[in-house]
Amino acid sequence: MLTYIQEHDGKWYWYQLDRAVSTTEGLNGRSLRRELDALHAAGLMESQEVAGRLRYFITDNGRQFVATGGNSQQL
Repeated sequence: MLTYIQEHDGKWYWYQLDRAVSTTEGLNGRSLRRELDALHAAGLMESQEVAGRLRYFITDNGRQFVATGGNSQQL
């Protein structure tokens, strides 16, 4: 999922992220929320409210994590 956030850094809201990962990674809304919470707690991504909706951004640590082949199963 962090790769999706990186590819669409700051452009996607919940809906777009949910659609992408539900078809490729089999996550539903609840498991997506847990995954996002874990990524956020690890400092790999952050969210910001834009026009009343959250957008998702990858952090520098998240970019490094992806570049070294890390995946969220390791969190």
